[in-house]
Amino acid sequence: MKKSELRQIIKEEVQRIQLQENWKADLLNSYLTGEISADELIKKADEAGTEVASKSELNQFLKNKFMQDMMADTHDISASQLVKKVKELLKKL
Repeated sequence: MKKSELRQIIKEEVQRIQLQENWKADLLNSYLTGEISADELIKKADEAGTEVASKSELNQFLKNKFMQDMMADTHDISASQLVKKVKELLKKL
């Protein structure tokens, strides 16, 4: 395989991963802002063959007040509402 072909394959894979991460972020934002339910979030992630976040990641999030405040600011919702949504999601997983 030529170097140029290998570079192109790597470039395409990086773009695919970036698109997937952007999709996950958009999906999670839709859930956090109430546009979709936890069940819809899980269903869409399952259909795509991925998960938005693992139970472990969500539990770590619940222990990290700084991250809660930062994410609440990012999604323009209160930290308490964000924690409530994450706990709701954890129950569904």
